[in-house]
Amino acid sequence: MDFPESYYYGVRKSITWDQLDSTFYGENYGILGMFSFENGVEMAGMPVSICFEWNEEDETAILLPAFPVMDNTIAPTEGIEAYTQPACKALVVDYYGPYEEAGAAHEQLQKYCDKNGLSASVVMEEFVTDQGTVESMDEVLTKIYYFIDQ
Repeated sequence: MDFPESYYYGVRKSITWDQLDSTFYGENYGILGMFSFENGVEMAGMPVSICFEWNEEDETAILLPAFPVMDNTIAPTEGIEAYTQPACKALVVDYYGPYEEAGAAHEQLQKYCDKNGLSASVVMEEFVTDQGTVESMDEVLTKIYYFIDQ
């Protein structure tokens, strides 16, 4: 797909995989919610998690839990980062199910990249469905984007 230039405010963190849970996202989305409220920033979509590094060897990641916004020109406060994802080509998969089982969808996207000589140094998960609004985790939609390097 053609992914349009998009704007975010987020909290960049270097974490170990065992720290990656609902508490991690809850704390960081809470910080973003307070920043947004205090500065009159309106979300332009559902919360996302942008991954800049996923290290299989030492089981660490550099993530940016973020809110999409119409523009990110308000100066961020300490701990908050304004991030712009440039327009690019992207692979996207609609994954339905528990968050912790999304690995298979990532593996398929990576296999497609490998087979077709593509690379994606930035990956984003968009949490489309709030799990508190559905009866089953099978109804939870996470859109997974692999932003193709040019």
